[in-house]
Amino acid sequence: MKKLKIVGIILGILMVTIFIINMLLLNKKGVKEFLNYNYSGKVEKIRYTTQGFANIKIDENWYYLGHNVEIAKYINIGDSICKRRGEKKIIVYKKVNNTYKVKKEF
Repeated sequence: MKKLKIVGIILGILMVTIFIINMLLLNKKGVKEFLNYNYSGKVEKIRYTTQGFANIKIDENWYYLGHNVEIAKYINIGDSICKRRGEKKIIVYKKVNNTYKVKKEF
């Protein structure tokens, strides 16, 4: 009975370790993909994940805005947005009186 308990504990620890390593690798892949994005244009549509993170549609392509809840709350359809490849910074231009004036960096 003790051997079975020890084997169960070892298997549990092994499963948790594999899960953590997998999550770290997926996060690293996501960061690399996010840094590789290069886009600018008018936001056509916005979709939100269950965690509240935003995906935006520009020129028929969908882009993930990263783990930034602030930008998800700030951005609206019709805003202009710019992200350069290799940078984490995203710039949003708000439309005021038919002119893009308000600029905010995330």
